[in-house]
Order: sequence, then structure tokens, then C-alpha cells
Amino acid sequence: MGLCSSSTASAHRAGAAPGNKENKGAGGGSRGIVACGKRTDFGYDKDFEARYSLGKLLGHGQFGYTYAAVDRNSGERVAVKRIDKNKMVLPVAVEDVKREVKILKALRGHENVVHFYNAFEDDNYVYIVME
Repeated sequence: MGLCSSSTASAHRAGAAPGNKENKGAGGGSRGIVACGKRTDFGYDKDFEARYSLGKLLGHGQFGYTYAAVDRNSGERVAVKRIDKNKMVLPVAVEDVKREVKILKALRGHENVVHFYNAFEDDNYVYIVME
């Protein structure tokens, strides 16, 4: 797996000063590091918004938040861990999320492990849907 970040190093080699417009992104801010998560297609379903409706915030951690949610089709209440792709700066963070989903899938049906329904993603977040 290659590096997932980009930097302004090439601009520095070309002689551009750190504050010059050549180092600015489309929004006017410094381009700096592009989060691995933002550049990664996890291969998860893309229709989270069509399938679930997020509700009350239940808790949060370093990379994401956990919400109560409702399945739009069945009305079933679920928990959704929403992980911000912008916070997945290093490749290891992306691998951690992929590993978590893989483990949850492998342990489906185990009586002592939370039931995993599915994983989704959009441009900004990875969603892990559980009981």
C-alpha cells in the first residue's frame, strides 16, 4: 500500500514559498495532507442515506460518532458508527476501519458479539450499522 497523503514538497522543490498561491487548494487553504480516508474507496455500499435515518447521538470516540438510527424500510432501530474519512490521515487508520468491518462480518451470529448488519460509505464518512 502506498502513501495516502500528498504534501507541498513538490512546490518547495520547484522554488515556491510556503505561503504562495501555488500551494493553496481550491478553497484557498493550504493543500497540506489529503486524508487517506478521503482518497480511499472502501468498497462498501453507497446507499446509506436511502436505507437509514440518523437519530440521536449516543457517543463518540477519536474518529467518529455513534448514533441511534432507524431502517427506513423496516422501522428497525439500529446503532450506526459514523467515521469521518477526513480523520483517517494515515494508511493505518484506513486499515483499522477495514479490519473492524472484516472482524464484525466474521463474527456474525456469535451470541456474545454485537450483531453487524452492513457497512456503507459516502464521500465523507464510513458507516458501520449494528444492533
